[in-house]
Amino acid sequence: MDASAAVDAGRAAAARLFGCDADEVVLGASTTALVNNLAAALRPLWSEGDEVIVTDVDHETNIGAWRRLAETGIVVREWRVREGDSALHLEDLEALLGERTRLVAFTHCSNIVGSITDVAGAVQLAKAAGALTCVDAVAYGPHRRIDVRALGVDVEFASLYKIYGPHVGAMFIRRELMDRAARTNHYFVPEDSGAYKLEPGGTCYELAASLVGVTEYLEGLAQHHGAEPTIDAAYGLIAEQEETLVTPLLAFLADHPK
Repeated sequence: MDASAAVDAGRAAAARLFGCDADEVVLGASTTALVNNLAAALRPLWSEGDEVIVTDVDHETNIGAWRRLAETGIVVREWRVREGDSALHLEDLEALLGERTRLVAFTHCSNIVGSITDVAGAVQLAKAAGALTCVDAVAYGPHRRIDVRALGVDVEFASLYKIYGPHVGAMFIRRELMDRAARTNHYFVPEDSGAYKLEPGGTCYELAASLVGVTEYLEGLAQHHGAEPTIDAAYGLIAEQEETLVTPLLAFLADHPK
């Protein structure tokens, strides 16, 4: 009973990092494993000829699982960055969306070039087309606050070992979508068992339990620097420090002839 309570506390800590409820968090060995499971869970909801959109600037985690659905009859389209700024532009996404688009998978912050996507804008376009959104926050989460409610995403995931935690992947899935998704766990796990149906073999107890340390660290960091002991305050301090350190470097590079 104590072990289960510790795991529940860890899941609740992960939920606080996303800004969602604990029952909307799926835990796994890695974000790659989580996205592969998600693709398998969503495929039964779609028909042959339906479409998913991926980008050319995401990590393989949020591309490969969706591209492999082409083998099952799903059409894969690509949202490409522009050469001038290596960023994803909403007008280019809008041109790709259609009545058969079922999901748009894209990065919050590219781990390749560092460009930050207008997530809220992309979500708005996808919703207007009746499509779901799956956002990779692995490169974003260590540096800036994730707020899935404010963004309106259907799915967003992060690697908690890149946010001061153990080697665990965490994924927010909007509750209504989680209810619709097909089970990827054992056949005897009920379809109405929430996150558990998407966690084959269950979670690693000791790693899940240790996630409480992530939120405790962030709150302690804020308190140590005289701020309110909250996750929001900690990320505000992190952003301020990063900008202080990198601004002179960016100014030098922008002015350098090479």
